[in-house]
Amino acid sequence: MRLRKSSITDRTLLMMIIVVLIQSVIFAATLLNGDIVEKTNQNAFDTMNEKVTNRRTYLENDMIQRWSNLESKSVMMTDKIIAYLDEQQLTIDELAKNTSAAVPLIDAVSEDIISILRTNQVTGAFLILGNDSSDNVQTNGIYLRDMDPIANPNDNSDLLCLRAPASITEGLNIPLDIYWNPQFQFNEEDKSDIFYYRVLSVAAQNLQAAHKDLGYWSSSATDSNGVDVILYTLPLLDHDGNVLGILGVDVSLDYLKSLMPSKELNSNASYLLAKITNQTAQLEYIAASGPLYTNIFHSEPTVSILDKTNYINAFEFETEENNQVYGNVQLLSLYNTNSPYADDSWVLVGLMRGQDLKFFTNELYKSCLLASLLSFAVLFGVILVLSRSFTHPIRKLAKEVKNFNPNEPVKLNPTNILEIDNLSSAIEELSRDVAETASSFGRIISMTSYPFSAFEYYTDQERFFCTDQLLATIGIRDAQLQIKNKEDLIYLLELLDKQYPSTRVDNQIRIYRIADDIDHKQRWIRMHIMKEANHIYGVVENVTSEMLELHKAEYERDHDVLTSLLNRRAYTEKMNKLFKQHDQLKVAALVMSDLDNLKYINDTFGHDCGDDYIRLMANVLKSSYPPQHSIISRISGDEFFVFLYGYDSKEEIQKILGEFEKNMNECVWKLPDGSFSKLRATTGVAWYPNDAIELTSLTKYADFAMYRMKHTQKGSLYFFDQEEYENDAYLLQAKEDLNKLIDQEMVAYQFQPIVDAHTGEVYAYEALMRSKLAAFMNPLDILRIARAQSKLYFIEHLTFFKAMEDYVRQPGYEKYRLFINTIANQVLTAEDIAEFSAKYSDYLPNLVLEITEAEKLEDRPAKEKRRLVDEWHAKIAVDDYGTGYNGESVLLQVEPDFIKIDRSIVHNISFDENRQILLQNIISYCKENHILIIAEGIENELEMKTLINAGVDYMQGFYLAQPAYELQDISEQKKQLIREYYETK
Repeated sequence: MRLRKSSITDRTLLMMIIVVLIQSVIFAATLLNGDIVEKTNQNAFDTMNEKVTNRRTYLENDMIQRWSNLESKSVMMTDKIIAYLDEQQLTIDELAKNTSAAVPLIDAVSEDIISILRTNQVTGAFLILGNDSSDNVQTNGIYLRDMDPIANPNDNSDLLCLRAPASITEGLNIPLDIYWNPQFQFNEEDKSDIFYYRVLSVAAQNLQAAHKDLGYWSSSATDSNGVDVILYTLPLLDHDGNVLGILGVDVSLDYLKSLMPSKELNSNASYLLAKITNQTAQLEYIAASGPLYTNIFHSEPTVSILDKTNYINAFEFETEENNQVYGNVQLLSLYNTNSPYADDSWVLVGLMRGQDLKFFTNELYKSCLLASLLSFAVLFGVILVLSRSFTHPIRKLAKEVKNFNPNEPVKLNPTNILEIDNLSSAIEELSRDVAETASSFGRIISMTSYPFSAFEYYTDQERFFCTDQLLATIGIRDAQLQIKNKEDLIYLLELLDKQYPSTRVDNQIRIYRIADDIDHKQRWIRMHIMKEANHIYGVVENVTSEMLELHKAEYERDHDVLTSLLNRRAYTEKMNKLFKQHDQLKVAALVMSDLDNLKYINDTFGHDCGDDYIRLMANVLKSSYPPQHSIISRISGDEFFVFLYGYDSKEEIQKILGEFEKNMNECVWKLPDGSFSKLRATTGVAWYPNDAIELTSLTKYADFAMYRMKHTQKGSLYFFDQEEYENDAYLLQAKEDLNKLIDQEMVAYQFQPIVDAHTGEVYAYEALMRSKLAAFMNPLDILRIARAQSKLYFIEHLTFFKAMEDYVRQPGYEKYRLFINTIANQVLTAEDIAEFSAKYSDYLPNLVLEITEAEKLEDRPAKEKRRLVDEWHAKIAVDDYGTGYNGESVLLQVEPDFIKIDRSIVHNISFDENRQILLQNIISYCKENHILIIAEGIENELEMKTLINAGVDYMQGFYLAQPAYELQDISEQKKQLIREYYETK
């Protein structure tokens, strides 16, 4: 009887129908009641709303009823201040600025400040005296800090004083904070000081407001002591509404966060205290507790509300990543509706991830999923049992295929299943095709010139295969080595691992380096081996050309093309490796050489000649330093580094350095114009370990030694000296300060009057630079650093433009001349001159360019300054005549309209006959050449009288008037003295 053949498709379709039916029944039963999910979510949001509401009530009560409860204390302190002002006959401004006058009052209110700390349980309490709303305010007051407001010991040992006169803290036995300052300091540009200016401004604009409505909560800021706080401030007003001071408290954010325990929501949740305005959906960060805010919002200063949900007070928040975050937003009622600050709304937000908030909903979904998985598991068992009934023929066929000898034709037994029998026929046909293809492929491989071979074998069988060219590809010339069986192949692979160095590319690929014993050439082969169960096969490629190209590229990567020395990258890599092995260093030296005159040679003879000059230097380095104990590199265009290491003493290295200097001195080369020139380089040396044991410090010291010699005696070798380095440390440290001063124009100008020696009237003003940076005490410091950093031009530019900018702001400036200091060897560019001329064209004839004595005046700058003065119809003056570079030669170079007698001549001139004779000689020369004389540095009346009698034209000095940021006249009394001395001389 012939059996009926059935298809696998029919059987599989029947089983899948059964699976789908069972799955549908389980899912329908699980999700029958669909409103469970919504009810679960509603319960979660309601619970969150209740917890946030309770926490908001608690926090709001602390802020309004406890922390900001200052009404009674403010009235008491206001009465004390008014009574003290009346008693001492002081104004509030005098009380705010005069520390000695304020001490008794501060002492009287100090116990009240301590009482506020204890009673209100805040981390800080303060009283600021005065109402100065200008920029950069310094004012008296008291500021005490208690970092643990809960603990209240019997004494004041837990308190710290941040602001108060020292005598106050001694009397209270309160220690000073490390950031203590006797006065408050406020700056309008400092965000931490905004509360001070806003309270004063609002109090002045709202005279009719209730006193309590003027209390202001300011959001988080970092105070001058580095502590993050929120502040509550209340102005103290007299009966006319004038501000006498500010009473305030602070609460540190650390203390505030302890009052917002996010764990009551969830271990991953957060509480956020923030500000919100009526015009935006963004929350401005004040403080946050718990991990969620940091993890999701990364401590951003603002967060955005994305959308309102259907739940009470619940909003979805915008996040950068796909994190669903919900927040319950509760408004804090800190201000009355009539308060000027009513628009400053504070909110408390409870933040939770969607997955945490909807935990029970997710659990519900998990239950459904678990039910599905269980049903699938049951179905899988059913299908497994059913499938075995009809997969038996397939398994039987697979066993036959596995046991077939690959060297014999494939012949499979029929299974009476249509699809499987068709598959058997296909396998038999494929077997025949593969055998033919393999034979053809082997012949093709043997015919190609591409250097690769292949092999394969089975660990559990004797079957193996390899191409005929395998040994030739590998490059092993051993007549006795032949690949006849699997053991020979395995032996070859083990031989490669044992005898030849290799590099592992990854777990499957190795590169072997094989040296030919006959022609001594090296070759590289890449072996790629794959392992699949018991089957191992691989490909071998000859990659010699590829590796040679790679080595060439690595050499070019690590070496300077022009000199073949190591470049900066390779030098840095070698040095870092070497400094990790300190035992190899012993006594060492870093030698840093800078090639002199390279720019001159490039500019004069061309860059090809400059390249020859650099190569000559490289050759001297190679011939001077032993290669086995040195690292020689070209770091940049004209800089060469040599590191000598592994020596037992300095003397050995000094001998080598001596050889280097000898070779340098003997090296002469011919220039394109036929002349001969010596090779010159300036060299600095720093010792290891005497000077430094770290590479960074050693490099810095060698660089310092080199550039110190570069600025003093080029072409020499100089050893680092620690004492000189420390003496010049100020120059190094001030580099960034100078850049900041120039880039941000952090200078201002004071103006000192220059007075007519006949009438006493102001003739002109001199613009005097004043730094806004504490690093520079006077203009000489700025010039010294700028000179060392080659930035004198930037100071020249800053002086011209900034001095004029400050001067033209002064009322009545156009009636006087302005003396502007100009550096002797610096000249503005044509573009800067054009800009300056266009901007201040109306005032140019009133300018006097005053040439300083600190730099030597050269011919080109002298002519350019003279030309500029003539073009502007201005005047020119020589400053500090008789000192520095400003001597007789300068008078001949610039033909000045004025000379200023230096204060070294003016000082004590009334008692020094030699100074008087010197002055008379200068005056005689100036009168003959129509040069006006200005005597500067006058410090007393007797000096002034002597100078008037001597015949000077103008006078300047502290005795007459000190420099100021506004134009000021001298006193009428001194004008009268000048006229009297002139009329009676």
